[in-house]
Amino acid sequence: MEVQAPFGAHGIEMEEDRGDWSSDCESTVSDAESRVLLPGCFVARVEDEDEVYDGLSRRFLSLLGDGIRSGTRVVAIHRKIWDDARGDACLHSFLIRRKAVASMNGGHANVKLAWFGTSKQGIERILSHGFGHTEILQDSGLYGTGIYLSPEDSLVESLQSCLPDEDGVRHVLLSRVLLGKVKVVHSHSKLSLSTFEEDFDTGVDNLQHPRRYIIRSTNMNMHILPEYVISFTAPSIAKGEPLCN
Repeated sequence: MEVQAPFGAHGIEMEEDRGDWSSDCESTVSDAESRVLLPGCFVARVEDEDEVYDGLSRRFLSLLGDGIRSGTRVVAIHRKIWDDARGDACLHSFLIRRKAVASMNGGHANVKLAWFGTSKQGIERILSHGFGHTEILQDSGLYGTGIYLSPEDSLVESLQSCLPDEDGVRHVLLSRVLLGKVKVVHSHSKLSLSTFEEDFDTGVDNLQHPRRYIIRSTNMNMHILPEYVISFTAPSIAKGEPLCN
């Protein structure tokens, strides 16, 4: 099992070889109000007393620097569900691709958790329609063209991109990412990942301790499976406090 649960006994289960993930990723929602925060995105609110809420919020806060942690509050956690036609297609595509990548890499698909920070509108767009050209870093991308995510233990890299909404709440997306075979992509690369040689699946900034996963734009909606949205307030971000330890 390549992916271990990073949140301990009270966190989310991340076993890659669990079989059919559809039952794990789908949620039964009886109260339509649970989708109010992100309308039309097919998400279910995780209740405060839920073990998943406790595990995710504790892990999220533990990744913050001491200065910012005291002023940060998790206000809501939503889980992506897959009971619409597009969601079912996305989940199926991810599972098929995972099987194909595993077969090409000695049975190891190399699935990890990763963060992606953007605005509330960006989160809603991704959950409703998938990743698109708006999320692709091009000329401003340090490692070339692609979707930039940060590993689960490098929250700061994505936190800096979380823009406050009209209520001052920020949102960050936690996804399962299909890495497959990885290769170092050097900074200031002018090449698009889509034009790189096909002997690897995902670019990283460092093999041993990556802080960036760079997903080819051609693979973005097959290699990234959104799971949770963590909504939080962090007033210290604007004060220049260290974001992480």
